[in-house]
Amino acid sequence: MSGVTTDTLKTQGQEEVEVIAEFTNHLVIKDENVDDQTHDIIKVFLRKEENKWMVYSIEELKTEIMK
Repeated sequence: MSGVTTDTLKTQGQEEVEVIAEFTNHLVIKDENVDDQTHDIIKVFLRKEENKWMVYSIEELKTEIMK
């Protein structure tokens, strides 16, 4: 994963957090001669439930096909 940032500086006392994640995904399927790479940026929404952080939504911000 290239980098992760959070929109909130502190999670103490917070019930919801938004996280921005940036990563590269590499897909290889030898039988179909597929070798693709994408650069992705997503926003992940987390909610605290019973002392556990649960993902309740993921929003795609950018997907770029690379070669």
